[in-house]
Amino acid sequence: MDTIFDAWWGNTSSVVPELQKKGLNSLVMLGAWTLWTHRNGIVFDGLSPNLNRAITITNEEKRLSEMAGTRSLSSLPSAGDGV
Repeated sequence: MDTIFDAWWGNTSSVVPELQKKGLNSLVMLGAWTLWTHRNGIVFDGLSPNLNRAITITNEEKRLSEMAGTRSLSSLPSAGDGV
């Protein structure tokens, strides 16, 4: 599984314009972290899987990162914007 994710990330990163590459990498890591913590909530806390909740959390974390000064995410659309 890690190999597939790594290959996808590398392929995707290679076609993104250089100015947006850092933002893409930040968004991929944020998305992976959100899915990991959501999965832990399902496994350990008995939460129900909820993709909309995961997307909402990702967008909120992106917004908070931007407020904290992370500029690389600002040029990218929010999750669920049809991208």
